[in-house]
Amino acid sequence: MVQPSQGLAVHPETGELPWMAVPIQATLVSIRTAFVTGAPFSKERERLWDAFMLWDRLVQELLPNARVYLDGSFLCHRQDVAPDDIDVFVIADPSDYRRLSHEEKKQIFNATLLYGLRKYKPFDVVDANYCDSTNQHLVAYWAELWSRVRLKDGRFHDSARKGYVEVLR
Repeated sequence: MVQPSQGLAVHPETGELPWMAVPIQATLVSIRTAFVTGAPFSKERERLWDAFMLWDRLVQELLPNARVYLDGSFLCHRQDVAPDDIDVFVIADPSDYRRLSHEEKKQIFNATLLYGLRKYKPFDVVDANYCDSTNQHLVAYWAELWSRVRLKDGRFHDSARKGYVEVLR
């Protein structure tokens, strides 16, 4: 893993984190500094961050050994539009996941995971997905997906890559 740095610097032209072969580790404080107080649309981002912090406390209580990763528009300094959610994936041991009640899963993860179609996001703004820590193919899938750059029309750029963040505990 990349060691945490004093700050998370985005590319000045793209607003994206630089691509690295592994997730960028960062503390909650450094993530907030870079992508809430130090980013465009800080007022809108503050609302997302507050919801994320409530969600994160719940995850730490229910899945204390889970690793949490962030990606998406929240980790970008776009000047034209504010992010509307925080994209998250949680890598956890499947036995810990199975131990959760259905209600606890609903509080943490997307309805997509539970019902097959998106009806809600936890706290309305946390787009959270579960990843089985023992399934290395699935872990690699998420790493590949989250390092890809999405174009404005929804397609992925053929060759451009970007970084994503692992929350350092």
